[in-house]
Amino acid sequence: MRKNVYDRDIDLGDVLGWCFKGRIYFTKHIYDNVAFGPQLSGIRDRGRLDEIVEYSLTQFVLWNEVKDRLDHSAMGLTTTVVHCTGISG
Repeated sequence: MRKNVYDRDIDLGDVLGWCFKGRIYFTKHIYDNVAFGPQLSGIRDRGRLDEIVEYSLTQFVLWNEVKDRLDHSAMGLTTTVVHCTGISG
């Protein structure tokens, strides 16, 4: 169903993805940055979030590098990781 984006009843954030030219740095912990999207979608169960975070980081081949540092700032990740993922930018 097509929607008129000029309709005042439509929140553009719900129908459009956002793309930023510059890098955006999230200052939260690694875990919080990865879990942000699922939490925004309504997932609150910590066990389920743990599964999602591990799965996501495994898909990016980062799990082994960060699994012991999930409570550390994402700003401390290596430059390679920062440039290749959206965890901190």
